[in-house]
Amino acid sequence: MNLSTKQILLIFFPVVITLGVIFALEFYQYEPLYPNKSQIKQQKPEVNQLPVFQNDFILGNKSAPKTIITFEDLGCSACKNQYEIFQKLIKKYPNKIKVVWKPLTVKKIPVSSKDAHHYAFCLSKQEKFSKFAELAFANSNNLTQSVLESISKKINSNQSQLDSCLKSKQPETYLEKNKQLAKLMNVQSVPAIFINGKEEQEPKTLNGWESLLNLK
Repeated sequence: MNLSTKQILLIFFPVVITLGVIFALEFYQYEPLYPNKSQIKQQKPEVNQLPVFQNDFILGNKSAPKTIITFEDLGCSACKNQYEIFQKLIKKYPNKIKVVWKPLTVKKIPVSSKDAHHYAFCLSKQEKFSKFAELAFANSNNLTQSVLESISKKINSNQSQLDSCLKSKQPETYLEKNKQLAKLMNVQSVPAIFINGKEEQEPKTLNGWESLLNLK
């Protein structure tokens, strides 16, 4: 049976509309801190090194000479890929590289990643950030409260300490400090990588990082 043009349009029009809505939501949730360059009021400051806050998450040997500072979001797939590369890089060069991981809440839909970053802050106090981050990234599209609670139990966190920390103002204060720093540095998207105070285009491979850091 042949379909008329009208029938074909009736079939495909809802599909087109649905795809358009999905695209718009994806664009909205990763809206940069400065959506338009004309809104940037100041030039990126010249700094030798970004500040490392007391509660920043440090991956690798804290005494390692080469420091990478990265702004990332636990709900970001590109951040997940970069995190996995960092793990390989640190494993291969345990005494040469450390990564300072700064949370920046960008993802808003379908679930905001802010609560996940609160959990990350509190669990880092129990030396469980790495374990939490791996499982959070594995659930990056579904970081609901129930998922976060399940992850915290799976990694055997101290629940009473976790609850006490989550109820305090500390997690939000910490996130706000990094948000303001990201704005100061005109961060446009995540992951945002800084080395010696300069933002770098993040390599997509282990070899790329080795070249950038002169490790070969």
